[in-house]
Amino acid sequence: STRPVDSASADLAAPAGAAGPSSDAPVEDSRRGSWAGLLWMIPVAALVLVADQLTKLWAVESLGYQRTIDLFWTARFNLVRNEGAAFSLGSDFTPFIAVGAIAIAITVVVLSRRVERRSVLIALGLVLGGALGNLVDRVAREGSGFLRGAVVDFIDFQWWPVFNIADIAIVVGGLLLVLLRSDDVVPGGHDRQRSD
Repeated sequence: STRPVDSASADLAAPAGAAGPSSDAPVEDSRRGSWAGLLWMIPVAALVLVADQLTKLWAVESLGYQRTIDLFWTARFNLVRNEGAAFSLGSDFTPFIAVGAIAIAITVVVLSRRVERRSVLIALGLVLGGALGNLVDRVAREGSGFLRGAVVDFIDFQWWPVFNIADIAIVVGGLLLVLLRSDDVVPGGHDRQRSD
């Protein structure tokens, strides 16, 4: 009589080169994809950081001694050193503001691993670059202690708080994330395999 072939025996008897299901391949693909978003986000963040620091360097060198440069309407370049947060508030909590910027940067990097949508990655890059730009000021510029450096602001409309390139990037990136209504980053959810 013919004996039924046991499935385990059939697997063992299969040729060594035969293709079969592998649990390793999806994991490797998943890992590769999880870091792929950084290839979009990091260059954007780096561009923002470089532009922010170069324009701040120019402002410090060119706008000293209370010099201002009129542009159009009420807009002008006017050097202001901000030891607080937005609107120059909270100067007593400058170290906590710096720690908050570090937390934002780490959070953005972690979230980017769950995102496949390019427009969202670009928005996250803007936020990351802006946070790092102002964080560099907190760490490297003159202040009253560690993480108490003053942020250089120089874009002044005279009816709005003075700001810089990093601030623009953070606001634009945040608005883009809201407008995109991204559900790409959902705790415990699945990655979206979609790109704009």
